[in-house]
Amino acid sequence: LGSWAVVGQVPSPLAVHAAFAHDGALYLVFGLEGTSDSGDFIGRVQRASFQVDGTVGPFESLPNELPIARGHAHQAPIFEGVVYSAGGASLSGLHMKSQRETFFARFE
Repeated sequence: LGSWAVVGQVPSPLAVHAAFAHDGALYLVFGLEGTSDSGDFIGRVQRASFQVDGTVGPFESLPNELPIARGHAHQAPIFEGVVYSAGGASLSGLHMKSQRETFFARFE
């Protein structure tokens, strides 16, 4: 593994999300958007195409979000054209609330 290089930027600060590559694009799903002291959990899915030179193009928000906002579900595995999100957490008042729901979406 060689040295790391900056190849793009996410649209806004994002943490405790999942990322995966599929069909020539980098996907970011859910997470904590914003700064740690004023961020919000989101259900958004964002996608950026890989460029010929290895950089990542601009991210676009896709129309289909997860049914609930979540973070701390750090993997989003793909199996036979289906991406999964299992468990996670969100804020409930001042406390973290663990989630049991598992979701999937098919690539179309």
